[in-house]
Amino acid sequence: IANGMIFTRQLINAPANIMTPFQLSKCAQSLSINNDNISIKVLNENECTQMGMHSYLSVGAASDNSPHFIHINLVNNKSKLVLIGKGVTFDSGGYNLKTGSGSSIEFMKYDMSGSACVIGTFATLSNYFKLYPDIASKILSKYDIHGCVAACENMISGKPNALHPGDIVTSAEGLTIEVNNTDAEGRLTLVDAIWYAKNKIGCNTSNDIIIDLATLTGAMKIATGNKIAGLFSNNDELSDNLLNSGYYSGDRLWRMPLFDDNNSIDKENSYMGLLDSDIADIKNAASTPPGAITAALFLKKFVDIGNTDIQWAHLDIAGPVWSDAKMYEVSNPGATGYGVRLLTKYVLNYLINE
Repeated sequence: IANGMIFTRQLINAPANIMTPFQLSKCAQSLSINNDNISIKVLNENECTQMGMHSYLSVGAASDNSPHFIHINLVNNKSKLVLIGKGVTFDSGGYNLKTGSGSSIEFMKYDMSGSACVIGTFATLSNYFKLYPDIASKILSKYDIHGCVAACENMISGKPNALHPGDIVTSAEGLTIEVNNTDAEGRLTLVDAIWYAKNKIGCNTSNDIIIDLATLTGAMKIATGNKIAGLFSNNDELSDNLLNSGYYSGDRLWRMPLFDDNNSIDKENSYMGLLDSDIADIKNAASTPPGAITAALFLKKFVDIGNTDIQWAHLDIAGPVWSDAKMYEVSNPGATGYGVRLLTKYVLNYLINE
């Protein structure tokens, strides 16, 4: 676990001019060196275009660093656990530019912390499974473990296809999205990764699990501070297992409400209505609070398409992935490596008992 956390911190701490989407894909591919249990596939921009992943690709359209979609896999043909990490290697905010002293634009190299956590977790699990093959066989006889990262940069340029506020993009699911805020870009990448998990990996039954991790909203950081991540989920058992994993690993979580259309008595006043668009199927951001909840609801909209039985959890890790001071005994200032212990604990404690 320590090696996986160190690897994760190194990925996050690397400056954005070094840790580009291409370099992040190369770091992920290094996991398969001398390891027959793990395979890595990297899709280029043309391949993602052919799949219709225009929501994801729109985020990186202004950058000279081309996007790279990373798919990590431990085996095949059983129930699926898919870990999805936000992989925006630098987030300028796009044309909704991060400005002012409180924008923290100088720290936006850590906006790929979700992807680093996923890659670091695979580094941890692959080494653990080599040391303890009996445990590996018990887990992998029940679950394939996959990782997905839609890596890109959110930049500004004069390119004609750069993403503008007010643009409409079409996701791989076919839903149109009104982009009213280019700084709400992470969710645009995640929904196409969720589509990939459902349609290319085959994560589409009640036994299948999708867990996404993202530095998604400043609202979540305000709500829970820098030591606890927010947990949103459509499944109580999955939530309880993740909360317990967080408690015993030290990567703490707090479950947040969704208050979505399906569970609301007063549907017209549910938070999902804040994402209604007059010109597209959905807006990418609400204009009023609660920002963390509406961001989670945006993702849930795409999880629910075609199948509502998938177990899903969204972890908004904006707070605990970075610290200006030494936050834990195992953490120096900078990237904390948050999430690696949590996901490793979850896989080892709960998948083996499924």
